[in-house]
Amino acid sequence: MKEKVLVGLSGGVDSAGAAKLLLEAGYEVVGVHYVFCRGASLEKAKAVAERLGIPLISENHERMFARRVIRPFGEAWKQGITPNPCVECNRNMKFYCLLKTADRLGIRLVATGHYARMERDGSGRHFLRRAVDEQKDQSYFLWKLTPLQRERILFPLGDYTKAEVRRLAEGLVEKKEKESMEICFVPDGDTAAFLEAEGYGLPAGEIVDREGKLLGHHGGLHRYTVGQRRGLGVAMGTRYFVTKLDPKNGRVVLGPEEDLMVDRFFVSHLRFHSHTRRTCPTEGLSVKGRNRGNGVPCRVLFEDGGATVIPSQPVRRLACGQSACFYQGDLLLFGGVITEKKQKNHMCNM
Repeated sequence: MKEKVLVGLSGGVDSAGAAKLLLEAGYEVVGVHYVFCRGASLEKAKAVAERLGIPLISENHERMFARRVIRPFGEAWKQGITPNPCVECNRNMKFYCLLKTADRLGIRLVATGHYARMERDGSGRHFLRRAVDEQKDQSYFLWKLTPLQRERILFPLGDYTKAEVRRLAEGLVEKKEKESMEICFVPDGDTAAFLEAEGYGLPAGEIVDREGKLLGHHGGLHRYTVGQRRGLGVAMGTRYFVTKLDPKNGRVVLGPEEDLMVDRFFVSHLRFHSHTRRTCPTEGLSVKGRNRGNGVPCRVLFEDGGATVIPSQPVRRLACGQSACFYQGDLLLFGGVITEKKQKNHMCNM
């Protein structure tokens, strides 16, 4: 008897390709389409399911999404933190809902069109590796998945390139189907306008340099993030960047690029995958502070509340609230949240 698997179907190329691969592997596939926010396309998902010859379930969870993803997103910005909503959505919405629906239907396994590889070691633990297609790898967004979630998840696309998946999905999706690179609930990319419309905007304040000299005024801290160079609202004779957000005083601090460079930073809220804190290597790692790129060589010092990360060379400071993922080769060891912590020897704060 074929084993059933519940597949999240968005109507796009990746989820269609994942469902097709599972069918070819001999699984009995059931599709589910979740409506979390505006922009979800049930009609496209129905079309894919019909062409694949699989049943499709549809569920609306907009209220839960607003409570679990949008509200924390807005509250973080109000504290001067730049959050990563995709990480929270994967753990608290996508896979939470998939497993709840699967339990109701008596299905053990769930799958999505994420580019990552899930493997199991000799003791039965499930852990993540980067996808074969390094440009599409999404393991960075999956570091918060719990052990109980990981043991029931399949990622069929992990061993395929995007080009191969596009060929797999031919005839299943619209030929002109475009990938979305924006936050799903901010489809036009205007985060500041979204936050203001949702009541999470912040009041106007001062723009200052690192010495506190007044350079101008801003329309709200939610319009800025650390590392930003464009749209600063002041005319400078040299290239300046946002180097710090000061929510206590409502200030945006600007400085030259050198002010962004740090030789260590701190991460908290650690979640380990292939190791425990006690067994995790501390040398020969690489850290990714954003989804793109292969990461920077580093070592880590575990301590109470998290870990201090020491890159092999100074790196540009990342905004508090962003995720940092740590790898040994293509194996995800653990992830954490970049957090402000005063370092000894007047190291830069993160």
